Amino acid sequence: MALTVAGMLCLCAITVAPRVHAGAADASPWVLSLGNAGYVLDARGSAMDGEGAHVELASSPGRTSPAGSSIAGVDATAYRGHTIKLSGLISTTDAAGGAGLWLRADGPHGRLAFASTQASLVTGTASAQEREVAIAVPPNATAIVFGTLLFGDGRASVDHLSLIRDAAISPEGIVVAQAELDVAIGIVKEHALRSSSVDWDTLVPKLRAQIAKDDRSPDAYPSIRELLAALQDHHSHLLPAAEATATHSAATTIVLPTVAQWPQGVGYITLPRFNNTESHNVASYVESASAGIAKIADRSHSGWIIDLRNNEGGNMWAMLAALRPFLGTAPLGYFKGNAWLSTSWKTQLDELLPGQGFLDLSVAPLAVLTGPHTASAGEAVVIALKGRPHTRFFGLPTAGVPTGNQSFKLPDGAEIALTTTVELDRNHAEYDGPIAPDVLVAASAPPGADADAALDAAQQWLREGSDSRNE
Repeated sequence: MALTVAGMLCLCAITVAPRVHAGAADASPWVLSLGNAGYVLDARGSAMDGEGAHVELASSPGRTSPAGSSIAGVDATAYRGHTIKLSGLISTTDAAGGAGLWLRADGPHGRLAFASTQASLVTGTASAQEREVAIAVPPNATAIVFGTLLFGDGRASVDHLSLIRDAAISPEGIVVAQAELDVAIGIVKEHALRSSSVDWDTLVPKLRAQIAKDDRSPDAYPSIRELLAALQDHHSHLLPAAEATATHSAATTIVLPTVAQWPQGVGYITLPRFNNTESHNVASYVESASAGIAKIADRSHSGWIIDLRNNEGGNMWAMLAALRPFLGTAPLGYFKGNAWLSTSWKTQLDELLPGQGFLDLSVAPLAVLTGPHTASAGEAVVIALKGRPHTRFFGLPTAGVPTGNQSFKLPDGAEIALTTTVELDRNHAEYDGPIAPDVLVAASAPPGADADAALDAAQQWLREGSDSRNE
């Protein structure tokens, strides 16, 4: 079982879109769709011509929005029944949170298809990194919307941003919409954690009435999303076939953990989201952390900081395996369904990703940083560390979806990531909603200040403990 997170900052569900008109030959003007409180947009050119557009996003002093996003749109008529690609060369300056692209097709009742480069953001300071996303445009699409995004501070510019119509969609995998919806209803009825809370006698006829006789499976996606929203678990979500395939593909670009030695004997680990299950990528993710930890373990006498503030979820087992030196032999946690309790997470981890000969840092002091973007599998890591000795949590409460999602495949290759369990820690305490840190730290420093209050508090706690141990 893997945990996933439902999209990045809800870009997949943005409703503020530029107006597009039937027969429009060019994209609508660029505007900000996220980040009006703290981002500046500079855009020129069109994604529809040969040169493409130039789109630049930059954070401004006093930023309060967690991310900025640009958006433009075009009528979908010319793209229906085809795959479309959005590509560009991304350059960044001091973009610790990363920058990327996103692409969406909308229909009369909402989003039909969505893709982004969130799994392969361009971070730090980099020049001309190529990124591309693609979606299949369903026959009933009315608008194509697309744009660029920047998480946190910094600057990101995209050159030669181009939207291109590609090959016609193969009929393979596309099924009748009603069949797609019926399978989804059956899955949710049988397996959803909150299935009993749904008024099925009212909801099912309503959803079926939204599907026309000649509709194909992508036309059922808005109805399936409405079905999942009725559960009110805020975690279940639909992955169209292309997105579902990417989570299992070795070709998907992944962001690896980083490990650094900081002054006064502090080791620092960033554990990013990891929404992939392919064995080579899992091994790369785990090895990146393991090798870095081993390299500086003998110098990190004050303790360690694990930064989960940008971990929006994915595959919790890879994340736990990356932190195996710190976990010891404790059970770590459990999944609890409506009428069952799983074996311990430690047992499952050892079965799924066996490890041997690793460092024993199970009693090393550990400061864990959390925030509102610590979600899903990121929250599972928090829960797994609850009750660990010499461990303290700093920052802000987590996103509030500490539940287990299980993937179920639909007839056309799409997948439902369905919430089927709640999560318990090693002491069987159950979690439901945001997980508060031990030390609550303000969201940001004063405007213009170059500071990280949560990080400073964590370092101070580790170094004070080190001083007392050395007395």
